[in-house]
Amino acid sequence: MSWDSWGTTPARGARRVSAAEWVIMVLGVLLLAPCLVLAIECVFGSLRGVSESGNSIPPPSSDPSFVVLMPAHDEEGIIEAAVRSVLDGIGPSGRLLVVADNCKDQTALLAEQAGARVIVRDDPSHEGKGEALSFGIAALAESPPDVLVVLDADCRASIGGLARLARAAHSLQRPIQGGYVLAPPLGAGPVARVSAFALAVRNHIRPLGLRRMGLPCHLTGSGMAFPWNVIIRASPTRANLVEDLALAIDLAEKGHFAFYVDAVHIESELPKSSRAAFVQRRRWETGQLSTSFRTVPRLLLRGLFRRNVGVFALGCDLLVPPLALLVLLLTALTVASLVVAAHTSALVLLPPVVGLGLVSVAVLSAYLRVGSKILPARYLPAIPLYVLWKIPLYATLLIQGRERKWIRTKRDHD
Repeated sequence: MSWDSWGTTPARGARRVSAAEWVIMVLGVLLLAPCLVLAIECVFGSLRGVSESGNSIPPPSSDPSFVVLMPAHDEEGIIEAAVRSVLDGIGPSGRLLVVADNCKDQTALLAEQAGARVIVRDDPSHEGKGEALSFGIAALAESPPDVLVVLDADCRASIGGLARLARAAHSLQRPIQGGYVLAPPLGAGPVARVSAFALAVRNHIRPLGLRRMGLPCHLTGSGMAFPWNVIIRASPTRANLVEDLALAIDLAEKGHFAFYVDAVHIESELPKSSRAAFVQRRRWETGQLSTSFRTVPRLLLRGLFRRNVGVFALGCDLLVPPLALLVLLLTALTVASLVVAAHTSALVLLPPVVGLGLVSVAVLSAYLRVGSKILPARYLPAIPLYVLWKIPLYATLLIQGRERKWIRTKRDHD
């Protein structure tokens, strides 16, 4: 063998790695990152009796003034009860402002009669909750409160919860996210219960895990509180489909990281109609995925180069796609790996199998902490049905592209 050819001739018996193996291995390694993030967050969020030194909230020297901003679009069926619920619980330091946003019904009139201050926004060319929030913040600018609290019209807060969120935001001088959960509707079937459990993992277990690691969380849409000098610096979310996610990223990049307060419970209910649930999840998930594609590389690079752990952690958290989509991707990759392994090497199975193992650890730990109340054991066989229910959602996303227009979720009273 000549010196020119030394090292280039494969050893006797060596096998060339095929292109299919390379593709499978690369895809598998890429999927391992979100699986690992999910598992770490869920394990930390599910442990009991974990010490959280440094995460206590010092009491404010005095109760801050706060305004509960409630965006409402065609909510005449529930707005009176929503207004009374808030007014009964905010105390003397709080006020309520309802933004009747592009309403075609009696929402504004009924809210005012129930005791709320109401402002009307009529601009059908610019729809969406983000637009309503920007309109409400602008209306408060002349006489701003110490803290702004955002609560959706279909949500209810635990007793004293809104004032507690305001005090936390004022004390820490950072955005606060309460424990926002969506319960399955009365008489819910198995798929709706699995959906509620998946949302509990996203909105409660994972933010709790981040807090226990001393890391910030994302905002989840309702039960949010902001010091006024923080929210006034935020870029307008406008027509963003996931205005809460966009707001959290914007504020984090400006140095204002959200803090999770699970002691305050904000509860809503998933829609009973499967069609309404499908539209709601399509808006949420397409908004999340498109935002993640745009922002994750920026957050990770900025966090690394600026040594900003909070920004990097939020980028890692956004790496995790919706749980059903992650399971579908891992399952598809496992099947492809089995086909390739039959003709090459079983090593290609390692990344997807490890990924499925990490997701199983995450789901099991979360289920042991909160799942039994939401998803009794008799409904566990419905988990594959829930994943299959999501396939048309992702198929329409792949064929039609992401949702671009904000669509209100139909309520049961509509």
